[in-house]
Amino acid sequence: MTKSWGLVLGGGGAKGAYQIGAWKAIREYGLDKKITAVAGTSVGGLNTALFLQGDWEQAREIWGKVDNDSILVLDKAKHLEHLKAFKLKRIFTDGVFSNQGLLEMIQLHLNFEKISASPVTAFVTCSKLPRFSLGRILKRSLEPTYFRLNGQAAETILSILLASSAIPFIFDPVAIGDSNYVDGGAADNLPIFPLYDMGYRRFIVINLDKTMRLPREKFRDADIIEVMPDQTIKESLTGVLDFSPSSIQAYIDEGYADTFLSLSARFPLPKKGGVFQGLRQLLSRGNNSEI
Repeated sequence: MTKSWGLVLGGGGAKGAYQIGAWKAIREYGLDKKITAVAGTSVGGLNTALFLQGDWEQAREIWGKVDNDSILVLDKAKHLEHLKAFKLKRIFTDGVFSNQGLLEMIQLHLNFEKISASPVTAFVTCSKLPRFSLGRILKRSLEPTYFRLNGQAAETILSILLASSAIPFIFDPVAIGDSNYVDGGAADNLPIFPLYDMGYRRFIVINLDKTMRLPREKFRDADIIEVMPDQTIKESLTGVLDFSPSSIQAYIDEGYADTFLSLSARFPLPKKGGVFQGLRQLLSRGNNSEI
């Protein structure tokens, strides 16, 4: 594991597009071929599955088709039903939005057989729900479960990805086996542990919130390149649920520029046209130019 790199993809809703831009920069530096394990949380889990498919162009195309109407489908009928039946537990634990749009996107664009058979080791983080306790959920005291995608059946991979993206109170919890799970970010938003425990000591971490920095003191023997946007999730809370095309493109541009710059401090610049494109992106950060 000493010569291989592990890739860690944090959670952050729509800001996950930032990781698609980061992936492009990683490809231009040729580091994608050295990454042999990936671990992701929430939207980072979805991007983990895309990374295992190994097709950046397809991933970019998929993110280009994402919009608010397809992801955030308000499920009014369900909550009216709970209110009429006075099911307070369901009102507090169920999500406001249906995951149908996300489900359809995953089923349409992911090759589960390819993901399951990938030679790249992959983990996706979910948070196991305890018996109903609103206080525990709000205090972020949930325990993380690191599900391995390799060797899993299609139905299991689908459930893991849906569960990892089930933001509490936004989407419903998802059952896996005998337990219910929600967004992995509630327990571990930067899941480096499963890769570190395997023996990996070189990491590229694509963090989507600089207020949740990786605790480097726990990994003093590791070589870690951590990339993150300037704006925190708290500063742009609405941006987490903003899947508009303009926002998605802006996140991709920002992820590419930030990662290109971070890698330039460690590795020789790409020999092909990437260096010029990377420099152009750095100089035009606020212009939402296409990658």
